[in-house]
Amino acid sequence: MEVYIIFEPSNLLLFIGASLVLILTPGPDMIYVITRAIGQGRMAGILSACGVCGGLIIHTLAAALGLALLLKSCSSAYFIIKYLGAAYLIYLGIKSLAGRQELKTVTNEQRQSYKNLFLQGFLTNVLNPKVALFFVSFLPQFVKGQSPLAAVQSVVLGLIYFLLCLGVLTAVAALAGKIGNLMSGKTSIGEKISWASGSVLIALGVNLALPDKN
Repeated sequence: MEVYIIFEPSNLLLFIGASLVLILTPGPDMIYVITRAIGQGRMAGILSACGVCGGLIIHTLAAALGLALLLKSCSSAYFIIKYLGAAYLIYLGIKSLAGRQELKTVTNEQRQSYKNLFLQGFLTNVLNPKVALFFVSFLPQFVKGQSPLAAVQSVVLGLIYFLLCLGVLTAVAALAGKIGNLMSGKTSIGEKISWASGSVLIALGVNLALPDKN
C-alpha cells in the first residue's frame, strides 16, 4: 500500500513564511480593513477582515477546482469580474462620501450593520480577479503536481493562508480601531475620516479598473 505525504515539513514552513511576508505587505485588503476600522471602530474592522478572509475560501476552492484557470485563459470572464469589483468599490466610496455629514455625530443607528460589514468585505475580495490569479499562481508552487492529493493540498494550503490572513488582519483592525476611538466624537476629524474613507475606496476601485501591468 502506497502512502502519500501531503506536505514536506520544510516546504510547509516555506509556504507559511512566504505567506506571512505577502500578507504583511500593505495591499487593497489591508487598506480596506484599516479604513473600516478607523471609520467605525474595532469591531467593524474585524468583521470586514472576516469578510475579506471569507472571500479567500472561495478563491481557494476555485483554484482547487480549476475555476481560476478559466479567468486566466478567458479574458472576457476576467474583465467582467474585474470591472464588477471596481464598480463595487467605487460605489462604496461614493456612498461613504455622500454620508460624510452623518459622521459628525456617530450614533449606533448610523453605523452599518455587522452583516453589511461582513458582506462588503467578502464581496470586495471575491470580486477581485487578481486574488484568484494570485492563488492559481502561488499555491501550485507548493503543491506536488503529480500527486493524487494535489487538490487536497491546494485546499489545505488555502486554509492555512486564510488563518494567517485572518490573524494578521484582525490584529491590524484592532490597532486601527483604537486609533478611530481616539478620534471619535471630534466633528472635524469625523468628517475627514469619512472623506478619507470614501476617497480610499474610490481609489482602490479605480486602481482595480486600470489596465494590468505586464
